[in-house]
Amino acid sequence: MKLQILIPALRSRAELFKHNYNQLKQQIQMLGLGDQVCIILAPDNGEKSIGFKRNKLLETAVAEYVCFLDDDDPIMTNYMPTVWGGINQGKDCVELKGIMTTNNQWPTPFNHSIKHSTYFDSGGIYYRPPNHLNPIRRELIIPFKFPDVSLAEDTDWALRVAKAGVIKTEAPVSNPYYYYRWIPSPDKYHSQK
Repeated sequence: MKLQILIPALRSRAELFKHNYNQLKQQIQMLGLGDQVCIILAPDNGEKSIGFKRNKLLETAVAEYVCFLDDDDPIMTNYMPTVWGGINQGKDCVELKGIMTTNNQWPTPFNHSIKHSTYFDSGGIYYRPPNHLNPIRRELIIPFKFPDVSLAEDTDWALRVAKAGVIKTEAPVSNPYYYYRWIPSPDKYHSQK
């Protein structure tokens, strides 16, 4: 198994997720990757924190590379071709370029790369070190646990991984391939990446 895509899902978003899941499966099938790419779900009704669920998903993963998807983020049409092309370069991770919206407005580019050691904004672009959305070699990130919280667990995790310096090489990408919807709300399962 080359890649496992890990998705902590909420049952309350099942209809939205079903559409996104079907798009992802279709891309996997179109590329003939059914025996190389696996999707692992961890659905619940919000009983466990997102950090707890991310840790459980990582513990069950066995593929060479892993990445997370959020159940409410639409799948871009070039998602799997870009991810697959990136991991086949044999680097520690695949650079992540995407578009983030806030309340479905203000599309803003973002870049998650080993070129960045902290979170910052410049020239209308969000820059971050690699995080859970980047495809990363599993063996490098297994030692890092997400905090057992449902807000900013991804930021804490990404900064600890960056500080440790375990991700040394990355496959560059040219175009955005991830669409991230941030909806600031009391819903504890949304956090800014």
